[in-house]
Amino acid sequence: MLAWVTHGLGDPAESLRLVSLLSGLAAIPLTYLLGVRTVGRPAALVAAALMTLSPFLIYYTTEARAYGVTLLLVLLSTLTLLRALDSERWWWWAAYAVCSCAAIYAHYTPVYLLAAQFVWAFFARPRARLPLIAANAAVALAYI
Repeated sequence: MLAWVTHGLGDPAESLRLVSLLSGLAAIPLTYLLGVRTVGRPAALVAAALMTLSPFLIYYTTEARAYGVTLLLVLLSTLTLLRALDSERWWWWAAYAVCSCAAIYAHYTPVYLLAAQFVWAFFARPRARLPLIAANAAVALAYI
């Protein structure tokens, strides 16, 4: 659907890759933000630098495939989950559900990472179990 939106922006062969390119570029600062939130600023800078120089990221962001979009959505899902766990606001849970569902729609492989997120959050934050289960049930229903 995103490729269809960019179809009229120029040469079809190039505009088809635009979504993947923009997603890959956006993944770099999101990796930094995730690193700052979880392991600190120095490690976040290293992670962002590694993402910037990663041959896999460079290759897959120049391809017209959903890997860059999937990476972006998984990073957004992780960031929104952490924010939802900290703030306990319903809109962060909704954002987590939307990002998770979109990641699964982009590619089927994020299911494993999202399952790991669920298990971690379920045991790390027992007080947030009910909204966590509700958000993931909404993801499952929306995907089905």
